Amino acid sequence: MIQHKATIHLNRPVEQVFSFVLDHHNLRMWQSNLIESEQLTDGSMRVGTRFREVRRLGRRPSEIQAEITAFEPNQRFATKTVTEPPVTVNYDFEAADGGTRRTYTFVMLTRAEGRQSVRRRLRRQVAQGSREGHRRPGRAAGVLRLPAEHWIHLRTTNPIESTFATVRLRQRVTKGSGSRAAGVAMAFKLIEAAQHRWRAVNAPHLVVLVRAGAVFENGKLVERPDESGGEIPAA
Repeated sequence: MIQHKATIHLNRPVEQVFSFVLDHHNLRMWQSNLIESEQLTDGSMRVGTRFREVRRLGRRPSEIQAEITAFEPNQRFATKTVTEPPVTVNYDFEAADGGTRRTYTFVMLTRAEGRQSVRRRLRRQVAQGSREGHRRPGRAAGVLRLPAEHWIHLRTTNPIESTFATVRLRQRVTKGSGSRAAGVAMAFKLIEAAQHRWRAVNAPHLVVLVRAGAVFENGKLVERPDESGGEIPAA
């Protein structure tokens, strides 16, 4: 975790300082690395307001999106990024010595902490539903409406861990990729090479039927009855 805190005193009323800092049109006047700033939601600043910023980080510009998570007029407001890396920023305002004391707190998760956070979120959203959902009451019927040949995959496959295991291992060996572009390229090439060794799904010809909406009962395909509703009468 990277954390930074700074406090400054300004010879202006709290209301004036708060209004100046909150206005995104003024950001470039006191943030030297800011290239561009844009409010994405309509209306005045409030909890839930989103904005986009382009900042110069190192040798290249980087775009981030964030939203306001706390807002107390003339007292404090806080922002949190909705893009990587996860960053939270808090601004606190307090009247002091005839002016304003402004406290700035910056917190950013490191790469390892960010990966753990993403992994926990993916496991909650995907892994639990994929690996345990079929065991929950009421979910068995959903499994029975799929081909019996595919049941083994629903019970044993974790799509997140299985797909990215090769990428995770290589990333640990190389101690980082150097840049975002290099990391994306490395992950793409590793997955592209690893897919040749992945185990194919059982009965791949049934995947097309499942996607087309074919009906399966107890794992077996239900043939649609003849549209005529009976035998064709003799001429």
